[in-house]
Amino acid sequence: MNSNVNEDMPQVKPSPSLTEGQLWSRSNLLAALGVGTKTLQRWEQAGLLAIHAGTKEVFYRSSDVIEVMVKIATGDLQLQKHQPKYKQE
Repeated sequence: MNSNVNEDMPQVKPSPSLTEGQLWSRSNLLAALGVGTKTLQRWEQAGLLAIHAGTKEVFYRSSDVIEVMVKIATGDLQLQKHQPKYKQE
């Protein structure tokens, strides 16, 4: 039996802490959640409010992000799948 079990276990990154009242920049949110730009764009199309503060950077309220993620997880919100251009008619 291996006495050092931790070496055999995959490393897990800690989840980001989204708490009420936070603003997340797009770049920080992408990095923290490990999602891609297309996923975030689909969330926006599904109702996630993007805040444009007069700069190039876009911000999101943590409460809005949590709400969209809960709706997706519970099946209350269906996201459109990305269709490659060659498959679109």
